[in-house]
Amino acid sequence: MKRFVCAMLAALLACLPAAAMAEAPVDRAVIDRFTDTWVCETAEGYATEIWYENGAFQCRGTRFITVDEGLSFDFKRCHYDAKADALICEDGTLYHEKFSAAEDRIVPEVTASGFGATLTVDENRRLHWTGSGDAIPDQVFASLEEVGEASWYDEHGDEEDEDGGNDGDDAGDRFVGDWMCDRATIYIDEDDNVYNVRVTWGASAFEEVIWAYTCTLDSATGALNGVGKKSTETYSDNGDLISSEIEYTDGSATFTIDGDALLWADAKEDAAQGMRFERMEPEGDNDGGDED
Repeated sequence: MKRFVCAMLAALLACLPAAAMAEAPVDRAVIDRFTDTWVCETAEGYATEIWYENGAFQCRGTRFITVDEGLSFDFKRCHYDAKADALICEDGTLYHEKFSAAEDRIVPEVTASGFGATLTVDENRRLHWTGSGDAIPDQVFASLEEVGEASWYDEHGDEEDEDGGNDGDDAGDRFVGDWMCDRATIYIDEDDNVYNVRVTWGASAFEEVIWAYTCTLDSATGALNGVGKKSTETYSDNGDLISSEIEYTDGSATFTIDGDALLWADAKEDAAQGMRFERMEPEGDNDGGDED
């Protein structure tokens, strides 16, 4: 069975200490300019996420190679250089990841370390990545939200079929809908080639675990690959939400179709090991025949 290995922003390292490398306060405009999920326009397969937390920037990313192989990278320190108007990332680590059928898990190998990166955002909201040498090539990224609106797959050579349609669109349509396995339900919808995936798992009558992913379709493998977060929601006896606690924001996953079943490969926890999700029929569909 094919398994997704190099998921976007795979959490290979433990979370960095919250107090590490907290920098001088950064203007909100600067934070908003750099903080985003970025996908590469000039080197197919690269993606990175930048966020600001506890007074410091964080940057992690990935490059998809095949459904069973890829790269991921992160940095121990990132800080904003006001004079250069750039985000400076330091002490990076690059991993080569492959799925081992014998071990039934992702096996990472460090292939480069100690490299840096200089990131700038231009007036057209393009993230320019330079300075990582042979570890990560110089390249340009666009916002994932904008890429969805601009039909990223058309830019990267998806060919139309004889009827003028796009084979990738048809492949993605297979995922849209509601799926269920035991106490877990997966809801998938699509908007401009961006797939929103929500997994809900009823832990008890008063507690629900939720994974929320933003995914894109890999035209080569037909899989949905994405990143997201996990949270736990607690409810009162009358169904009111009492609390919502985010457990992590660096989750990643792939979704594939195997026959009539949807498979969820969770790269963070392998939460869905052995599970096969069956499509739920829309409400009102039945075999009772047409009404008079």
